[in-house]
Amino acid sequence: EVINNPSAKYDAQASGGIINIILKTQSDEGFGGNIGFNAGNFDRYNSNLDFNYKKGKLNVFGSLNGNQDTRISNATVFRKSFIDNTTPIIDQRRTIDRFGQNFTGSFGLEFAPSQKNIFSLEMNLGGGRNNSDEVLNNFNRNADNSLISEFVRLSDEQGNSFNQNYAFSYTRKFAKPRQELKLSASLAQSEDNTDLNSNQSTDILQRTSEDNGNQMIILQADYTHPLKDGWRVETGYKSIFRKVDNEFILEDWTNGTWTNNNNFSNDFRFDEKVLGAYGILFGKYKKLEFEAGVRVEQTYTTSELINTQETFKNDYINAFPNGAISYSLPKDQQIKITYGR
Repeated sequence: EVINNPSAKYDAQASGGIINIILKTQSDEGFGGNIGFNAGNFDRYNSNLDFNYKKGKLNVFGSLNGNQDTRISNATVFRKSFIDNTTPIIDQRRTIDRFGQNFTGSFGLEFAPSQKNIFSLEMNLGGGRNNSDEVLNNFNRNADNSLISEFVRLSDEQGNSFNQNYAFSYTRKFAKPRQELKLSASLAQSEDNTDLNSNQSTDILQRTSEDNGNQMIILQADYTHPLKDGWRVETGYKSIFRKVDNEFILEDWTNGTWTNNNNFSNDFRFDEKVLGAYGILFGKYKKLEFEAGVRVEQTYTTSELINTQETFKNDYINAFPNGAISYSLPKDQQIKITYGR
């Protein structure tokens, strides 16, 4: 479903609208699954396996996907400048060979000991390696197309990545219709590394290494309490703890040894904590329906540049009010006014 004006239940980033994906619950008992494989030219392969098993109060599901991809591309760039004291013509011809192997996998289970209690656990993994070889021929020319200079640059890039996500949730339903408590926790981590070696025919040799690490922990609780005559209250709390580590190293080949280039190398660290709570009141009177709520978020952020020993902090609190009024018309028509910040 598409929610154009999300209520205060959702994060502040969702103020422009969200797509809420509602999954179907497996109802038939037994085992089911499928397996697939396909191949193409240039050593391209894809495979997939998924399964589902439901028995009584237990539902288990999982999937595994893998692919290998080879791509060859060629590009030509011709740039002509009419600005004084610049190279009149730059003519570049580029060839890139890419090779990648990637996989994703998931496993989960749902356990419902009763109709009022539901536990779920899910794990997702993914990663791969990607290599790229590039040959760049560069020609600098005068306006009459005569050659000024030329060089050939060879680049070899290798990358590796791995990510993992874990999620747990518990749903408690009560005797009253629509009265519900939901608790959830999730952990997401990702790592990727990219190494690039460049060799230029004008005796310029460089290499770079970039390591990125991300971690996010989310703790959330949501509660819905029905009132009389179709009225209800929703309230909840959400904490987000996010860490980012980005280390970039550039080295030049100087006097027979690799030397760190301090003008470009650095290690960036980012830490963020978001503590949010919300409350919403839903009401109904004849053909008129309305909702009014507010979400309050306290954010703490710290950024660090390790090599230059610079630290930046930014702590702030925001309130995001939200409201909507709708009136039902004949033939399934409706007039609705919304407000959100």
